This record gives sequence, C-alpha cells and structure tokens, in this order.
Amino acid sequence: MTRLVLPVRISPYALSPFRSPEWRWLMAKELLHCHADDVEVFDDETVRQTLQLQRCLGTVDTDLGASAMLARMSLPLAAHRIYSDGVVVRDEIEARLLSGEAFEVIAQKTGVAVDILRHFESLFFNVTDRLHSMDWLMAHAVGVDKWRHQAPTRRDFWCYYALAGGPLLLDFLIAEDLGRPEPSHPQRREITARLRLMLLSFAATMWPEHYDTEAIWRAEERVFENAIAEVPGDEGESLRLQLKFLRAVNNRHPRRSTARESNPKTALTDSTAISDLQTRPAISST
Repeated sequence: MTRLVLPVRISPYALSPFRSPEWRWLMAKELLHCHADDVEVFDDETVRQTLQLQRCLGTVDTDLGASAMLARMSLPLAAHRIYSDGVVVRDEIEARLLSGEAFEVIAQKTGVAVDILRHFESLFFNVTDRLHSMDWLMAHAVGVDKWRHQAPTRRDFWCYYALAGGPLLLDFLIAEDLGRPEPSHPQRREITARLRLMLLSFAATMWPEHYDTEAIWRAEERVFENAIAEVPGDEGESLRLQLKFLRAVNNRHPRRSTARESNPKTALTDSTAISDLQTRPAISST
C-alpha cells in the first residue's frame, strides 16, 4: 500500500493568491493521479473525503463496494451533482455565495438544503473565506479575463453584480432572467437592462477590438432615453446628465427619433434591440 504523507501541514492551495474556488476538488484529482491509497494532507478532512468520493465515482460501475460507499456520502454526492449537472441552480448558488448571503437564506431562495450548500461551497466554490479579496474574486470566481475572448454569460452577469451590487440587484437579475415574480418593481426590466449594458460597456472599454462597441453605445442610449421618458420633470435630471456624459465620453450627438422609435418603449421591447444584447452581446470577428 502506498502511503503519501505530504511535508507541510498548511495547504499551499488554500493560501495561494492564484487558488481556484474548486481547489479542494482539483487537489483531490491530483492526489488520485498519484495513485495514493492513503493520504495525510494538511489536516484537511474535506480533501480526504473528496479523494474518497472521486475514487468511488471512478469505480462505481464495476465495484459494488464503491456503490455502497457512495450511498453513505449523500451530501458530497448531491453537491457533486449540482457541480456537474446543475447549470442554472449551480449558477445561482455561486452568485448567491458571492453576494455574501447566509447559507440559510440561499437555501430558502434555491430550495437546496443547507448541508448540501455547505458541501458545495467547500468542495467546488470555496469563496466565503475570501469575500474581502475583490481582485481574487473578480479574477478567479467571476472570471473577468475570459471576456476578452467571449461575451459575459448569464452566470457572469449574476456573479459580477453579486459582488458589485449585493443581494438585491442579484435578486432582480435572477428574477428577470428566470421569470420569477419577486422581487417586483415597476422598472425591473429597465434596471436589469441597464445593469447588463453597464457590464458590456466595461468589457468593450477593456477590449474594444473584440466587441461591437457601436451597438452597445446605441443600446445604452435607448435604455436611458426610455427611463427619462418615464420620469416626470426634475426627477429625470440625473438620468439626463448621465446620458449627456455617456454621449460626451463616446463623442456622440443626440440621435434623431425615427418612426420606429417614436414610442420610447419600442426600442426596449423590440427583439432586435436591447433584449438581444442582454443575452447575446455582439463581439466582432476580429
């Protein structure tokens, strides 16, 4: 039997500024690759359990003992199902963890048991001990750098605004995307559209060669104009100043209204306008 005793008691994964949120899962995969039958590693019981889970998952089709052991590992197995097959629920859990919500609150909003959420965070999205480390979170938990090659996804919007805006803005985005009634707000659609365009504008500013910046600027103008049209009198002055600043920054002049845009709601509800940019922002082919 091979016994692997690693020489330090504190995991370099846990302390590294380049640590992945799923560092325990990745570390267990490396240990599994070493074919170690028994591992003492950094006093981290979760890594040992993860290694055992990976061994069982790899032999469950041929080993009855592995099947029996998996039956006793219901919580990490349920967390692994979310990690591998969860898609929407995984995206929501990750975003809500980034927003700083308590496990009990996340359980109420997602319908996933607290114990499963704790295992998911520990094994696959270990961020709660670094919620103060904004640079690390943006780089490794949100994954901002990949926007230089691909537009932000739904998951990216959720995770970014979980950090930048907190639980309320995240609730708005998730509710709008998934068709949930709460939290309700008469301008929820406009608010979420502006949030998405702000993030697209940020990505386009960082990597303009990869984005159709003109389409994004036009969409931003439409959203502001729609919002201004709905706010009476002086209450819209702040929005008008923001729109003026936006035009100045982008060296733009006020657009002339066309028949198609005479109704301030038209551009927002038209499927060829802002609604497309919410889910499929244009990236140039260059």
